[in-house]
Amino acid sequence: RELPSLSGINTLPAPLQALTVVAISAAIGGLTVALAGPVFDAARGSGLWQLSRPTWPLLGFIYLAAGVAHFTEAEGFENIT
Repeated sequence: RELPSLSGINTLPAPLQALTVVAISAAIGGLTVALAGPVFDAARGSGLWQLSRPTWPLLGFIYLAAGVAHFTEAEGFENIT
């Protein structure tokens, strides 16, 4: 079934959807570059970093399960975005 997403992006014409994806990707890339230097170095030494680090393998498994689900339950994921 074809449901509109909350953002409404999937109801836009295909070229505008593609432009939206490119713009979001560029924004993520730009912020990554901006934060990769001194901000990242400051965060790496923080207590929050040390507290969260043991959870990273668990987060990896969660992302893996979500990735598999994107392909096995495609209809549900397509209607989210």
